[in-house]
Amino acid sequence: MHSEGFVVRFLPATRDPWTGNFLPSFGQLTGIFAHPDDRRAVVVAGGQGYVVDIESACVTEEFGADLGEVFDVAEPRALVFAGYTSLDVITPTETWRSARVSWDGIANLRVRGTSVVGDGFDPLNDSWQAFDVDLSTHELTGGAYPKELP
Repeated sequence: MHSEGFVVRFLPATRDPWTGNFLPSFGQLTGIFAHPDDRRAVVVAGGQGYVVDIESACVTEEFGADLGEVFDVAEPRALVFAGYTSLDVITPTETWRSARVSWDGIANLRVRGTSVVGDGFDPLNDSWQAFDVDLSTHELTGGAYPKELP
């Protein structure tokens, strides 16, 4: 069985063009982004993220599933993707996921210095709780999800 996803045509420098068909998930974000290493591409199909090596025509990493927003951060160089409960961060040398910042929902995201800050939803108190994820140290401060829970 074949189902069409997000179809992307790549034009590598050292080989013939090729077409990728990327399976979407349940997130809102779809797009193609330059990887911070300037060699690969990042494809997001319906919230599902793929790191693509354009020259070898293969997916080297998958991440997300519920991605809805992306920020390009200049320093430290990174792409930051927001899902419903955490952030996925791609730097030139690594991909990592933040600790959980919310039970279900992230709002008011913005870059402040070397951090991404925003609000995570806490349904137990029907409130939004501020959080800060430092992109250099991966440290989370604040948030709506209790740190003692998995």
